[in-house]
Amino acid sequence: MHNFVKKLEDLKVEWINFKSIIDEYKANPSLENKNIVLQKSEKFWYLSEDALKTVADISASKMLILKITYVVFFIDFILILFIMYLINKNIRQKLEVLSRKDSLTKINNRNSYNERLKIELDSSSRYKNSFSYIMFDIDFFKSINDNYGHDKGDDVLKSISKLVEENIRASDDVFRIGGEEFVILAKGLDKDSLAVFCEKIRRKVEEFDFNLVKQITISLGATIYKDGDDANIIYKRADEALYSAKNSGRNKTVIL
Repeated sequence: MHNFVKKLEDLKVEWINFKSIIDEYKANPSLENKNIVLQKSEKFWYLSEDALKTVADISASKMLILKITYVVFFIDFILILFIMYLINKNIRQKLEVLSRKDSLTKINNRNSYNERLKIELDSSSRYKNSFSYIMFDIDFFKSINDNYGHDKGDDVLKSISKLVEENIRASDDVFRIGGEEFVILAKGLDKDSLAVFCEKIRRKVEEFDFNLVKQITISLGATIYKDGDDANIIYKRADEALYSAKNSGRNKTVIL
């Protein structure tokens, strides 16, 4: 009996700690906090199952005493298990979304980018399909943060993400892979149509009103899959194209 009471007390302490961790995750839904929530949820679930097993063992010999002495604890315990089930299910669903979406811009993140790029590379290598790899970033983005503040910089990132997402095809995907760096993966474009596609995106950003004195523009470096390309090779070729666009005046597209 004493063992069961102690387990309930341990469970109560763990529940209080777990609620504080959930609050921290809601305030800061980072991947680090995600892992902490998962670890704590697994521990809480283990303690819950262990306490339930103890109840079953004790009930075999002392059910009448338990009915009188621990009825309140047992009801609370069942409620905690039910709440834990709902929280665990909800958190796991949200973490799945978090692992594939950028928390600031809500577009695909680097994890999603790595998965999609691998699929495109495998498909192009095996079936001789082709796809375009477009890298772009925001010109003089540091000066936006320096002159207008990081909140305004975040607003620019979110606006550009939404703008690009609205002006690509359903078969295309845009990813934020770090800072102000983005990648678009697009199918079915030859070099001429790729140039038209990139220029459309560039002009949309150039003409958009960001509610700043400073004009916001992007530079783009693009390439088309070639036999033998892997993730590193195609990234470097697009990065070289982007570097060329930056060094030749910015607010332009270079295709290699």
